[in-house]
Amino acid sequence: MLKAKIQTPAFNASVKAQGSLKVDPKPPSDLEQIMSLCANSDYVITIDGGGSKTLLQVIDTRDSSVVELDIDGKTTKAVIVGPTNINVVGFDEARRNLEELMELLSKAKIGSNTLEGIERRSIVCGLAGLLSNLDKKPVILDIFATLGVKEHQVYLAGDVDLAKQLIGDEGAILISGTGSICFSKSSGIEKRIGGYGWALGDEGSGFYIGRLALKAALDDEFQHSTPFVLTDKLCDLLHLKSINEVFEPFYSRAINPSEVAKITPFVFDAAFKQNDPRCKAIIELAASELAKHIALAVEGSNKPNFPIYLIGGIFKNENAPAFIEMIRQQVPYSHGLKFVNIAEENIAMQVILSQAKVTHTQRAVLV
Repeated sequence: MLKAKIQTPAFNASVKAQGSLKVDPKPPSDLEQIMSLCANSDYVITIDGGGSKTLLQVIDTRDSSVVELDIDGKTTKAVIVGPTNINVVGFDEARRNLEELMELLSKAKIGSNTLEGIERRSIVCGLAGLLSNLDKKPVILDIFATLGVKEHQVYLAGDVDLAKQLIGDEGAILISGTGSICFSKSSGIEKRIGGYGWALGDEGSGFYIGRLALKAALDDEFQHSTPFVLTDKLCDLLHLKSINEVFEPFYSRAINPSEVAKITPFVFDAAFKQNDPRCKAIIELAASELAKHIALAVEGSNKPNFPIYLIGGIFKNENAPAFIEMIRQQVPYSHGLKFVNIAEENIAMQVILSQAKVTHTQRAVLV
């Protein structure tokens, strides 16, 4: 006959300790968090915040359509306010712009219902500059709470964290707006290239191009070199009587990086429409810097047609196709690159809609 084991206090303590060693379930991935919010919401408020502007659109999750909002009697599918990149405009301005966005949204109606009054709604938000300002996250969540959206109904991340949900096992995101950064997955390795801000990096960005244009104008002023075609335009844009007045406001940041980046479209126009050699040289330098980012991104990969998703104001320019080709020609990748320009898209919305398309395709296969 088997004898029962004596359960001593030490034995009971051991059993209790083993119970406490249970492994916690793996936390959900970013994409799983986003899709869980979508599954539990009738409407998802998508926010894409950058160094030049902040774009908000609302998705009806039941049919993946972009909702038409009625704000003070005016209908729109997109609400736009000022920039919310903390590194570019500072936190106070970013906060004011987010507060303005929430105030506009509090007035928004979908049909006869106010968006604020709809219970099953959530927010998916990607903000440029958030990765280096994570301490500001609670304050931003409090701003969203003014709309009645609770913290568990919000996915808030940096623009790169959000954008990288678009790529699979092999691919890259190249962002070039006011600033620049590249994120890639290749051969099982994740890389971040650049994204160090205007003072330490942002090569190939709008700020980079604008800064080189300012330098060209100053060279013209002080060295009596070849007249720079944009000097008068730069003075008008920056409210200067003469280009040699730029030093104090530039270094005190009275002229901030987003204002410098606004010079970029004029450099593109002078390069491609007027065939100005100095502006062409600036654009070529920017293309070269972004090509270096991509070369590092694809290093070690042998994937054919390596996908590069392009985001940011640089790729919204009408001359973007020619600029992208300049970048392509400088990347020595023998398997080919596939550039996908989604600069005109709301990235938060793009992530949700692309995942919805994947889910729909999977369901169709199972049927």
